[in-house]
Amino acid sequence: MAESPRDGQPPLAGFSAPPGLVAHGPDRARPVRPERAHIPSAPSAGPGCGGPGRMGSPPVASGASATLAEMRRALSGRPAAEGVALRDLVSAMEGETFPVLILLFALLLVSPLSAVPGATSLFGLTIAAIMTQWLLGRDRVWLPGVLLDRRLSVGRAGAALHRLHGPVTWVERRLRQRQRWVFATPFAEAPMLLVLMAALCAPLMEVIPASGTSVGAAMVLFSAGLLARDGVVVLAGAGLAGVLPVSLWLVLT
Repeated sequence: MAESPRDGQPPLAGFSAPPGLVAHGPDRARPVRPERAHIPSAPSAGPGCGGPGRMGSPPVASGASATLAEMRRALSGRPAAEGVALRDLVSAMEGETFPVLILLFALLLVSPLSAVPGATSLFGLTIAAIMTQWLLGRDRVWLPGVLLDRRLSVGRAGAALHRLHGPVTWVERRLRQRQRWVFATPFAEAPMLLVLMAALCAPLMEVIPASGTSVGAAMVLFSAGLLARDGVVVLAGAGLAGVLPVSLWLVLT
């Protein structure tokens, strides 16, 4: 049974998936800890979830820096020449909720690791799988063992994640709790569908330099905005993600 959310941290309206299990392959599953998703409470706006947030609200933590730190911590102490399985990075996450897992793979996608042949497809389609299960209302994320057993170079991954620290911190300082209507039904699903569409196009982005990094940046904005309840950033990330596949189609045709 999942633990109840901490006081002052209500579930994310419109995006809250029931607590369940994160599957690490066919026979490996363990409980999700949704109370560690670091979703701050939104400013009061009367009954219900609607109503715009306060534009002047102070910055809030999105969990992006924490996710990045946990990934780097999972690599620390390992020889640079060694490989690390994606399973180990997923296991290092404090809160394996849907937004946290999307953020994890989006950070990998926006990092220089996406330059490795096949990495853009791997990370993008993994995000698509997570988004699909979220939209279908599943209470668990299932990822195949063959994917989670893929290995990354510790040295290359560590250097790539280190380069993301500055940009992630810059974005996080500008997050606010605002435009709460974005998280309410029926608006909640539209940004998710745009991000899903972009993630499904990831294999096509292998042929265009930096396109995978661009869509990864859009997904980082989207997931960081979700965790911070910043509707403006969620819309910006989803909008950018929606424009990229159209631009890709125009380039290829």
